Amino acid sequence: MAEPVIVEAARTPIGKRNGWLSGLHPTELLSAAQIEVVKRAGIDPVDVEQIVGGC
Repeated sequence: MAEPVIVEAARTPIGKRNGWLSGLHPTELLSAAQIEVVKRAGIDPVDVEQIVGGC
């Protein structure tokens, strides 16, 4: 089994209640953060086996 590694981290923005982020579904925010993590890491998305998100 491969050794797990943390390559990069990102977070979603913080907004006010009923602000401009309120219209976004949480999965849209998580998806944007995950895409950014892969970009920052400079790795090929094909090489990513798993991304774990949490709060």
